[in-house]
This record gives sequence, C-alpha cells and structure tokens, in this order.
Amino acid sequence: MVQGHDRRLYSFIASPAGTRWYHTHAMAGHNLKIGTYWGQFGMCIVEPASNPARYDVEMPLMLHEFDPYFAAADQMDLSYKVFTVNEKTLDAG
Repeated sequence: MVQGHDRRLYSFIASPAGTRWYHTHAMAGHNLKIGTYWGQFGMCIVEPASNPARYDVEMPLMLHEFDPYFAAADQMDLSYKVFTVNEKTLDAG
C-alpha cells in the first residue's frame, strides 16, 4: 500500500505483452472524491521486445465518468454527471 503523499518505486519485467490498466484500491466508502471514482487509474501498453508493433500512431482510449453521486440516499448505486474520453468532455473541442 502507498499512503497519500507517499512514494514507492516498483521495478519489474512486464509480461505478457498487451494493454493493461492500473487503478487504486483505495476504499472510497461514501466519499466519492477519492479512489477510482475520481480518476485514479491509467493504462500501460507492454510490447514484446522481440517483435515490437509496427504502426504509425497508437491512440489508446480511456473512457471514464466523473462527478459521481448516489442515485438514492439508501443505496450504493452511482450515477455520474460528466463522461469523458481521454479526459476530454464532448464540448472540449
């Protein structure tokens, strides 16, 4: 576990090749401003050393919802006010 405002350095050989995502395991509970709800995640692409991909442009897409709220006071069902693609909303241009 890495606590808030703390640092750790992890070193490993990534395998197998492929697209992976990482995310926090912080327990948000009723605080919807922390953890995966608020965007603490990302992706990494692992290419094989012996046969790297041959392409002109790689365009990974990350879909995410932001500004979560509870759909009902007595439930844990979430709804979201903002939806993004690669951190951009539809009106971002």
